[in-house]
Amino acid sequence: MADTHSNKWDEDTEVPARWVFSTNATPKYQQGDYLRIELLSEVAGRSMSIWMYVDHCDDQHAIVFGTIDSEPSEWLGSALRSGAKLAVSYRQVREHRQSW
Repeated sequence: MADTHSNKWDEDTEVPARWVFSTNATPKYQQGDYLRIELLSEVAGRSMSIWMYVDHCDDQHAIVFGTIDSEPSEWLGSALRSGAKLAVSYRQVREHRQSW
């Protein structure tokens, strides 16, 4: 049986260059950006927002790493205080202010 595979099909299915991710790509959030993060508490049955400064982010896994800037309420416990390090999902970001 003759090979029915077409080279044209291979060319048409190549990923366009603009879709290829590069390690040199600009991250979604830059060091020094200011983010308002929503934190949910299943125990308290509510959510609250805190502000954090971005240290760095991982676009591949959609995680931002930073330092808490605001003073969270008591229901978050003593571990989440101003100056504490935090890693959160991009889905939790509610507001983004770029650093200048």
